Amino acid sequence: MGETVRITAGTIKVPESVLTTLGLKDGDAVEIVANEAGGFEIRKPGKSFEDLRGIVKFDRPVTTDEIIGWVREMRGGGDDDERD
Repeated sequence: MGETVRITAGTIKVPESVLTTLGLKDGDAVEIVANEAGGFEIRKPGKSFEDLRGIVKFDRPVTTDEIIGWVREMRGGGDDDERD
């Protein structure tokens, strides 16, 4: 599937079908990334840790060791300490 679009003064008009496929709407940010085949891909940007700050609320302070434990649990366990 391909569609030809024109660039006007630094703007690329993205077809509605592409926006729908990517789950994007007018005004959303995208990343344009070079791929190994020498082409480019349009991607929805990932969330940074800063974007996620405050999304989860706790009734008490949480320690780093607790967070590491939760991550290990979600990854399938493992008791080895990977921190130096």
